[in-house]
Amino acid sequence: MINSLLRWDTRAFVLVNERLHARLLDSFMALTSSGPFWILVLGALGAWLWCFEGDRGRRTIAKAGLGAALAYLTEHLIKLWIKRPRPLLAVPGARLLLEFKQSPSFPSGHATVAFAIALTAARFYPRRALAWLLWALLVSYTRVYVGEHYPLDVLGGAMLGIAVAALSWLIPVESILRRLRQRLLESLPEPQRALSMAAGAAAIFAAAIYATATSAWRLDESSKRLDAQSAALGAQARELRRLTDGVLAQSREMEFLQGLPNLLPKDKGYLRTQKAILDDVAAIERKLSSKLKNRLYLVIDSKVNKLYVKKGFVSLWEADCSVGRGNFLHDKKTGRRWQFATPRGEFHVLAKAKDPMWKRPDWAFVESREPIPPPDDPSRYVRGALGQYVLSLGDGYLIHGLKNEKLLGRASSHGCVRVGADDLKKLYDTIPLGTLVFIF
Repeated sequence: MINSLLRWDTRAFVLVNERLHARLLDSFMALTSSGPFWILVLGALGAWLWCFEGDRGRRTIAKAGLGAALAYLTEHLIKLWIKRPRPLLAVPGARLLLEFKQSPSFPSGHATVAFAIALTAARFYPRRALAWLLWALLVSYTRVYVGEHYPLDVLGGAMLGIAVAALSWLIPVESILRRLRQRLLESLPEPQRALSMAAGAAAIFAAAIYATATSAWRLDESSKRLDAQSAALGAQARELRRLTDGVLAQSREMEFLQGLPNLLPKDKGYLRTQKAILDDVAAIERKLSSKLKNRLYLVIDSKVNKLYVKKGFVSLWEADCSVGRGNFLHDKKTGRRWQFATPRGEFHVLAKAKDPMWKRPDWAFVESREPIPPPDDPSRYVRGALGQYVLSLGDGYLIHGLKNEKLLGRASSHGCVRVGADDLKKLYDTIPLGTLVFIF
């Protein structure tokens, strides 16, 4: 039952994150999923309720603030207990539109706080209950869209937020605040009461302004990072398109030039024609080199287990690596079969992570002759097995570290590309997302 539920959860995540997406919506979803953005909006709304909605507005702020604080504390405690890894570490090809977080995935903190605030506000303002519910649902959906959470994470966060909102109603926060206010005012002389109330209101107003300004600054920084990443990816895509078109055109020209001697008569002019072809081929290579001179990419030679970092036709540096050893593993109990080979072809660096956690697949347990646990069993998650850094090429294939660097230079992996610790850090620091990777 649990395994079926987790499989459904992964399929639902892939549907929302990888298939039901559009580039026009990416920026909107990333903004809507940003915590600083909603801190700014809710801070402005809270200031309006405090100033213009009287006692009902202040009671709403008190209850919603208590519910949000309880929701934040509760979901952090649950994350420390369950420790479910983020989708980027477990789902091949997952798209991440925001910065990667190392914290556990279940439950979604955004969904927990959003539903706690929404239910509290809906109780004070029942005519706007539908709007608050739609807002909480939008926040929850964006967390799956941007690649931060599974659907079950936000569903669990929603249920937890509802429970916390109900619990917050049992705490008489208004009467506690009223008693504290009365005792504070009674302890002051009459002339100082008005002054203390004015100072308190000014302090609250200043804190609200500070929180709003801080949230606006964080939102602006996040927006700048997203714009820079979008511009870089767009430029890389355009450059790749120009490069591909140029290579195809030059390839057709080279094929024509190489076949030209077969069309010419076999006389003494053949030698001159052959020399002309060689000169043309050299000119084409120079022209292609000029187009590639500003292009950074990786080349992995699986036959000699070498990784090259190149810019154009110039090799910047190289490193020993280990590719898949190509052998087969057969599970006699289930009849499944795995081949540990590194795929050949053209790839891109889709994601990077620091201090990654490895989710042991089924073949790892079959290979070590251990019983296969459920998909999200804690025994599957191992930290440190992939090294300090990891670069994802998609479909579960990674560039990562290894414990025994004596194996570098030979085919010894299960399909991923392994490199030494120093070279891995250099790759992580210098290779940007979207970089081309050629494996042959």
